[in-house]
Amino acid sequence: MTVVRSGVPLGHRTLISAVLATAVGSMALIGMPAHASSSTPLQAAVETMDSRAAAQPVKKDPYPAPHPEDSPDPDPAPVFVTTSLNLTGTVGTAIAGQLSVQKLYGVTVTYSVVDAAKLPAGITISASGAISGTPREAGTYRVPVKVCTNLGTCTNGTVTFTIAAQQTVEFTVSASSAAATVGVAYSGAFTFTSSIGSAVTVTVTDTAALPPGLTFSADGKITGTPTKAGTYEVPVRMCAGGVCQTASLTIVVNPAPTTVNWKISITYTGVVGQAGSGSITVTGTPPGAGVTYTVTDPSKLPPGITITADGKITGTATTPGTYTFPVKVCAGALCTTLNVTITVGAPATSNWKISITYTGVAGRPASGSITVTGTPPGAGVTYTVTDPSKLPPGITITADGKITGTATASGSYAVPIKVCAGTVCGNIVVTLTITTAVSSTLSISVDGFNGVAGRPATGTLTVTGLPAGGTPTFTVTDPGKLPPGITITADGKITGTATTGGSYVVPMRLCMGTACVDFTITLNISTVSSSVRNITLVNFSGSVGPVTGRFIMEGVESGVSFTVTDPSKLPPGVTVRTDGTLVGTATVAGTYTFPVRMCVGTACGTASLTMTILPQRPVTQTVKVTATIKITAGRPSTAKLPGRPGQIFTVLTPANLPPGISITSDGRVIGTAKAIGKFAVQIEVATPGGASETWQTTFEVCNCAGALSVSPFAAKR
Repeated sequence: MTVVRSGVPLGHRTLISAVLATAVGSMALIGMPAHASSSTPLQAAVETMDSRAAAQPVKKDPYPAPHPEDSPDPDPAPVFVTTSLNLTGTVGTAIAGQLSVQKLYGVTVTYSVVDAAKLPAGITISASGAISGTPREAGTYRVPVKVCTNLGTCTNGTVTFTIAAQQTVEFTVSASSAAATVGVAYSGAFTFTSSIGSAVTVTVTDTAALPPGLTFSADGKITGTPTKAGTYEVPVRMCAGGVCQTASLTIVVNPAPTTVNWKISITYTGVVGQAGSGSITVTGTPPGAGVTYTVTDPSKLPPGITITADGKITGTATTPGTYTFPVKVCAGALCTTLNVTITVGAPATSNWKISITYTGVAGRPASGSITVTGTPPGAGVTYTVTDPSKLPPGITITADGKITGTATASGSYAVPIKVCAGTVCGNIVVTLTITTAVSSTLSISVDGFNGVAGRPATGTLTVTGLPAGGTPTFTVTDPGKLPPGITITADGKITGTATTGGSYVVPMRLCMGTACVDFTITLNISTVSSSVRNITLVNFSGSVGPVTGRFIMEGVESGVSFTVTDPSKLPPGVTVRTDGTLVGTATVAGTYTFPVRMCVGTACGTASLTMTILPQRPVTQTVKVTATIKITAGRPSTAKLPGRPGQIFTVLTPANLPPGISITSDGRVIGTAKAIGKFAVQIEVATPGGASETWQTTFEVCNCAGALSVSPFAAKR
């Protein structure tokens, strides 16, 4: 062959040597004889002289051209290394290769694919000649490529890829729809997947095996309207990545629907005068088909009864009996007529239940009613006394069952009454008992009640003159008349904490059995202001300097709040907290009177309190006095420390006082001791302008009866 470059034949031989680029698989060499072995190292020599020069003797050129190795061709064309044009691989396994040309001096080359569509799926060739990727389809691929130098010379070649099929491919088939039915349009599908991830193509190898009327597409869809029932095994061929397998698909076609197997069931309970409740149900209809019901001859229905399109039996029957009527049942376009039989029962009053609410006292207006349950729903009920002479004298019963009037005589009365619910009636007997009134000469008193707003109240209602053997019960007939916060129990106990002072007239009713009498009681609630005289300053240290102490309301242990309404009247430097505690440092001696508002809950009162601040005084005389005071635990203390008028008592160690006990500034021992034992307390006793004394006082708290006792003082100077 002659290779022409720029129109001038090349005058030397070009050797194309091929070296296998990959050590795996076989290769094919373009132009190689069919009988040549692909495993034999290739040596191919191509003459580049033209045919005429080859036919004549070679004359020695007196000026020979330099050999290519000694003097490179100034414009060489690239020549492919043959072995780089052959690659082998396997579907699903990555391959790599490199296109190459014979060595060129000072020249760069670029590779390109002439027809990329001929590349194996998944394989690419870069401009540098690198071959890479993972083949997805088996086969032999001949891909035309071109290599060009930077000098503009180019050479075409063909890369041969031999891709072997993957050894094992697993196919998965799944159905995504239910069975088909003869005469019903069908749309279903099978899903095919492969273990190598390649798309699966499916072909039915025997279309005659398909159910008549159905077609199968390459993507697995089954459509059409089947014409013959049966179970069909359809052979298919599945291919992915060059690997194919056969399988058999099962397609079930159910017979066309009929009404032969339809079964009707009825649930109905009907009684004349009562709303019907029931339904008609048909089974065996095609799945998913809506079922409708139509009575073709409504005149045969029980009077008052209707059948809805969804089979519900509704209405209120008016005539008992057994009724058979035709019903057209349709499931989609498939219909049949069936006979339905229902029975309407006669009304019954045996399940009616009578209840009476009535309290009858001779001489008092009656209040009560008769009620019947178990009657037909929605039926109006009427009551008629069939023998009015059996009623208690003065009493009547209305058509709606109300018992009214004022009985004039006591006794037990059996009254016959006809009860009707719509057109259904029954006879009953009710018993009315009339009692005599409780004597109006009863004596009712309120014992032990002392009501103060904000304090717990106690008291008891006492009745004298009651008949023997009875237990009275008390009822407040108008609870709105009670003092706010106060309640009266059925046994006459008065409890609670009143929140508002005042005088309250409370209407009451006393009953023994069915005999009752009405009366009123008066409850007086005093306000806190009436008890402000019990405000006491305890544990007070009252000389110029830091002050201590607390105002308390005697008899009220907690819940009392104090507000000084004019703080300017307080001793300078002293304030009173809401709990009555004194804080601050007194700076000016004197006697101070200031207004205070005290509240217990919502009950409040005002008072004027006095506090004396003594001058800062030197201790001109120290007298230690020992004393013992005995107190009974659990009882309010009434003791008072001995002393002279005008003396001011200050507890120096208030934490040592018996729990529940306080000392007032005038020396009174108040409170209720809550613990038993001996308690040593230091008390400072001061006289205005005089010396102070320190007393060592022992409080003995015992669980003993008797009055408080104070032992003689033993003074030590």
